[in-house]
This record gives sequence, C-alpha cells and structure tokens, in this order.
Amino acid sequence: MAIQKGFISTSTLIIFFLIAILLIGGGFGVYKYSQVISEKQLVEVELLEQKDKEIEILKQQIEQEQELGPETATSSEAVVIEEVSGESVSDIEPEVVEVIKTVTEYVPIEVPQVESEEEVLPLEDVIEEDSLGKEEELVEQVIEIDEPDFLISAVKQTSFPDGFGGIYGGYEVVMLVTAPENSDVLIPQTTTNTVGAARIGFSYSVIGENFRGVENSQVICPVRRDGNCRVKAGKSSEITTTIWLYPDADSNGNYSVMFDEMYYFFNGEWYTYDIARTTAKINLMY
Repeated sequence: MAIQKGFISTSTLIIFFLIAILLIGGGFGVYKYSQVISEKQLVEVELLEQKDKEIEILKQQIEQEQELGPETATSSEAVVIEEVSGESVSDIEPEVVEVIKTVTEYVPIEVPQVESEEEVLPLEDVIEEDSLGKEEELVEQVIEIDEPDFLISAVKQTSFPDGFGGIYGGYEVVMLVTAPENSDVLIPQTTTNTVGAARIGFSYSVIGENFRGVENSQVICPVRRDGNCRVKAGKSSEITTTIWLYPDADSNGNYSVMFDEMYYFFNGEWYTYDIARTTAKINLMY
C-alpha cells in the first residue's frame, strides 16, 4: 500500500491532542499543588505567631498573679501545662488536668504546736507500762485468793441464873474460818483473861461501869493442835468464843462485851483480824 505524503491521519491527531491535554493538565496540577503548599505554610506561620502571642499574654498574667499573691495562682495552670508539654490544654486527658489542678491549688497550713510539760513516752514504753500494771493487778488478786477468809456468823448474849438469886451472863461470837489451799490456819484457844498465855487468840473488852467480878472464857473448835484451833488447808471450820461474866456484890448493873481482834498464824507469820463487834447488854446481879 502506498503512503500519501502531506496527509496526517485522524488517529495521529487524536494522539497529539491527548498528549497536549495531559501536558496542560499536569502543569496546572503542579501549579495548584505548589499553591496549596504555600498557603499551608502561611497558615502554619500565622498559627505559630498567634500561639507565641497567647503564651506571652499568659506569662504576663502569671507574673501579675504572682505579684498579687497565692489567691490567683489557679489561673496559671494552662500556662504551666503548655510550657511543659508544648501541647494545648484540650489535648491533655481530663484525669491529668485534674491531678495538676489539685496539686497546684493545695496550700499547706501550718498547725501551731502546743507546748506541754508532760513527757511523751514512745509507744513501746506505754505498752510496757500498761502490761506491767495489769500483771500487778493479777498478782494482787492471786494474793487475795490465797489468804484466809473470815465470816462472823453470830454475835449474841444470854443470861443465866446462878441458883442463889443472882444472874450471870454469857457473851458469844461465832466465826467461820476458811483456810486457803496452800496452808493451814492456826488460832490460839486463849482470850485476854487467860492467865500465863504465850499468845492471845481473842481479845475483848467489858463495856459497863466498874465490873470487878469473875471473868471466864472458852474457845471451841472441831480440830485442835497444841492449844490452837486448826483450820486445815482448803477447809472451813466454825470457831465459837464465849465470855462469862460473874458479878460480885459491887458489880450489879448492865454489861456487854466487845470482841476486838483475833490473832491467827498463817504461812509462817502472825496476823490480826479486826472483829469489832459488840453484844447487847445484860443486867447482871450478884
């Protein structure tokens, strides 16, 4: 087939036309892209300038608040956050902002110390003193339990005719004595009218005017040893002490007896128990 000179085919024109469109479109695209980049750079510069201005304004506010005092210190929180992190307050999580706010607003208050003359002991010393006090109380309780127990069950008086028109009297005290588990209790079977007694068990006094008659006495108990009433360890015994008064011709009148004290032997030592009980009066006649 023969080629015709000077003639451009339709397909060639279409190709040329497409190439021209592409070149024109690409150039326009490049121009638009460079324009967008330039505008973006301008916007960023303006934002940085605006941010610098805001930071400067906030710094001035901080300086003014510091001059005014701690009451306006909370308005500087945003500046502190931006200067440290370089971020805006809106970019920080709410929990972080709350923590920083709490720390910033805290103002310590000085509590005045009250002087005291009392010495403040360490906790160890206080506990030790308390424990020692409790131990002493326990020891005292044990000692009380280990001592004898005395109970006055009766104090009475009785008048008796002597068969010759006269009246004599008997005065009596009854005691229940309980010995502890670890030791016996010994009580001498003697009174203050016992002649030649080495140890007096019961002491008494005659209440009345100028009694000069005869006094006699008797101490009765279930168990006796060597002239003593013996109360065995852990046991109880009833001890009865009787005082008889026989008036003479000059001793007619009303008389009573006061039982003063009782002496007892326990755990290797002598002790005194105060009875301090008085009978009723009897009209004694010779």
